Amino acid sequence: MEHWIEKKIIPIVTRRCCTTDFKIKPIRKYLRKLGATAKNPIISDIGISIDEVHRANFNNDVKYQQLEYPLIDLKITRERCYEIIEEHGFPIPEK
Repeated sequence: MEHWIEKKIIPIVTRRCCTTDFKIKPIRKYLRKLGATAKNPIISDIGISIDEVHRANFNNDVKYQQLEYPLIDLKITRERCYEIIEEHGFPIPEK
C-alpha cells in the first residue's frame, strides 16, 4: 500500500502495474547490476506454461536480457507442471 500511496496510484488489474513495478523493473535493475549488456545479455527463463502462451512476451526489446520460455518450448501445461512437481516429492506451490 505504501507504494501506491507514495505514487498516488489506484492499482487496477488491467494496468499490470504490479508486474511492472514489482517484477520486471527489479529484475532488469538486478541484471544490469550483474553486468548484463547488449554484447553480454543474461538469459532469463520465464515459467509460463503452454496453456498461457498469450502471456509470453516474444518481442522483448531489452537488449541485455534474452527471454526464454522452456515450458512453452516443451509444450508443458500447468497441469503437467503439477504432476512433475509431485513426482519429485515437492509440494504444489501457491499461485
